[in-house]
Amino acid sequence: MSTPSPTRPAPPAAAQPPQAAATRSRADRASQALTGRGSGATPRRLRLARLAHVAIALVLGVGAVVTGVELSEREQIATVHAEQYERATAIEAGLQEAQAGASATPAAPAALPEATRTALDEVSTLLVDVAAQRTDDPADLAEISRLVSRYTESLAAGKSAPAKELLSEELLPAVQRLQEAHNAVSSAVVTWWMWLVPVGAWLAVAFIVGIAWYAARISHRVINPGLAIAAVATVTLAVGSGSFLAAHQAGTAANPGFLALAVGCAAISTVAGAWGLHQRLKEYR
Repeated sequence: MSTPSPTRPAPPAAAQPPQAAATRSRADRASQALTGRGSGATPRRLRLARLAHVAIALVLGVGAVVTGVELSEREQIATVHAEQYERATAIEAGLQEAQAGASATPAAPAALPEATRTALDEVSTLLVDVAAQRTDDPADLAEISRLVSRYTESLAAGKSAPAKELLSEELLPAVQRLQEAHNAVSSAVVTWWMWLVPVGAWLAVAFIVGIAWYAARISHRVINPGLAIAAVATVTLAVGSGSFLAAHQAGTAANPGFLALAVGCAAISTVAGAWGLHQRLKEYR
């Protein structure tokens, strides 16, 4: 009776080179650290991303509303100062007209020409209108009024040369300073901090794209509907707020429904983004 031949053991598997195994191990650790796959860190990261997204969207919405309200108030103030600037410009033109009409006045006391009297009366009326708005320092307006009186007296006394000197060296510079003050306020409706809203909105878009990329890596779903809607709403807010500020800065008609647009976009972005990340979190329950 023949004895069975002994079973030969299987050859041992070829050992991996230590360097290749270490390289793959490092790559696995890096992938896990980046995406959170295979660890308990993923739900925590998704919750943090959801919290950050909601906070950013709410801050943008509040910032847009504050910007819209502030712009409305500043525009009303700018309108008043623009009217004051026009009055100050008319005062300068009236003084120039009075000087032109008085150029033929003899160097002796004489009645002022009709054109000069009319121009000076108009200047006095405009000064009263400027003071009635209470937008200027009363001392500055009182100084201009005093100079106008001195100028009128010099013309009435036939002192054409001293009157012209007073006009060019004191009276017109004072009126021009008044113009500059009102023009500075009327042209400064949009300030630098208001541009933080559109800039912040574009940064928020980049943040949402980053969250969407991370969610796609861990779930293998390319499109997250909630984050996609949030991105579209935030882009709309960025474009709308930028256009709104640019229109105000250019002095053209701005979108009257900006506040409603800002609140709607911020609300949609907040709800849609939170819902999209909530769907990913449900996979870990």
